[in-house]
Amino acid sequence: MSMNYWDVYTYSRDLSIFIDLLGAYEVPVETTELANLDSQFQSLKGNFFVSVDNILFTIDKKISGTIPSDIGYLQILLSHKCEIDADVDQEIDDPISVYDFQLQIKGFDQNVKEYVSWWHLDKNPKSEPPKFTHPYYHLQFGGNAIESVDSGDIVLLSAPRLPHPPMDIFLGFHFILNNFYSSKDFHFVNELLDNTQYKEIICRAQTRMWEKYFSAFSDNTHNHFTRKNVFPLYLDVDSEG
Repeated sequence: MSMNYWDVYTYSRDLSIFIDLLGAYEVPVETTELANLDSQFQSLKGNFFVSVDNILFTIDKKISGTIPSDIGYLQILLSHKCEIDADVDQEIDDPISVYDFQLQIKGFDQNVKEYVSWWHLDKNPKSEPPKFTHPYYHLQFGGNAIESVDSGDIVLLSAPRLPHPPMDIFLGFHFILNNFYSSKDFHFVNELLDNTQYKEIICRAQTRMWEKYFSAFSDNTHNHFTRKNVFPLYLDVDSEG
């Protein structure tokens, strides 16, 4: 994987195009945080650090399967941090030194009562042996943010932690658009996904974030992206057994 995809200029250029595409296709998202990030990137020389808080998406239609069933309006707040250690040899080590990806979801019923939930994608710090399977990068419902919420009769568990590759801001938007906006109700979904510039940006982000992650099953020379780290449920057959 070329380190060029972590280049500040490349990332800033993609970010500027991405902001324009969101506006052109009328995606219901507040882009002020992205614009601020873009202006910061344009002044950077070599450091790579992304930090955005509470980028607001709105969904004004019901999503089937939602509980309570009368929730007809949702807000999704995306926060993300990513810092790269340029001194790391990414052929054998994960260059991401700081990583956090949070989705807060707010739903409102007909009486404008607010309901909340959270998802987060984070990185296992490996500070001590885990009590349960703990993939190196994992997507998890809830977490610390939901502990102060009145759960009523709902049981909330910290498990399972689902293996998931890391996402940057571009892949985060891609994740939200594909999982929360119905292509039947929102015309911009398929139109944006078919846009050549959009696809090129997403492909570069996939290479940047996923190439070494998914190589865990094709080679085992990486210190962090190994089969056991990426997918702890994977069992290697004992060659002597």
